Amino acid sequence: MTMLVDHAEGMRIAISNPGLGFFAHLTWYIPILTVSAERNIPVDIASISPQYVSPERGADFVGYFFIDRVAAQRTIPPDLPWTTIRTISDVVADDDALQSGFEHAHRVFFDRYAFRPWVTEAVDTVLQVRPPGGRLIGIHYRGTDKHSEAPRTAYADMLAIIDRELMQSPDAHIFLATDEARFVHACRLRYGNRLMFLRDFVRSMDREAVHHNRKHDGFHLGRDAVLNCAMLSRCNIVIKTPSILSGWAKILNPAVEMYLVTRPFSYCAWFPDRALPSYPGSIEGTADNVR
Repeated sequence: MTMLVDHAEGMRIAISNPGLGFFAHLTWYIPILTVSAERNIPVDIASISPQYVSPERGADFVGYFFIDRVAAQRTIPPDLPWTTIRTISDVVADDDALQSGFEHAHRVFFDRYAFRPWVTEAVDTVLQVRPPGGRLIGIHYRGTDKHSEAPRTAYADMLAIIDRELMQSPDAHIFLATDEARFVHACRLRYGNRLMFLRDFVRSMDREAVHHNRKHDGFHLGRDAVLNCAMLSRCNIVIKTPSILSGWAKILNPAVEMYLVTRPFSYCAWFPDRALPSYPGSIEGTADNVR
């Protein structure tokens, strides 16, 4: 792995890309932190993309949700300038660190960061009121603009997969994460009180990704992403369409069983999804049969 920004006294790297999802930012932390540890070069990282920033909370939106464990131990000279990057190739020439798997990514990230207590408490509160029963089946349906990166999975295909899982586990419940309000409605009609989902700040009513709409408050969009990912990480199994958000649930909890129902196009086969197995017998859905 080659670091293109390499100062022995330290590095300050700010990520700014208005088209990038929340957890795509965090994925770039893995190779940067890996190089920092291997070369014993201290590094500060900030995510400052405008779609997730609430100015009154500070410029680094990752700090809204995570604590930097080594913040008090920094040895970087205070006058060292920040380098702002738009793509990971601006600082890392390859991504060997992302070939090392989920356990490595978990260790590298959480050696440096921890959830703020309120994040863990929010997830614990949801799980405490979970209806009694067996397995919790996590479903992530990422729709809207994702068709540019992977074949769109038809609602009917995803519902058939959920039906199959429920037949195998009659006492199970479903936790649903999705950016599409229509899919929530379809699942509520079909599964009733077996369905759990968070009251997200916003879901899309059309094909526009919510983080591309600048009228929404950045903190609330980030909170939706973080809490849904954390909830998926606490499920017994996760079945998902391509998305870095839900892929990070397996970085949060490498032990969780996780499958893709369709694979991203080859030019979008990024970690974590490229390291996941396909759901057995899944259909590569390209049509959208709305119920």
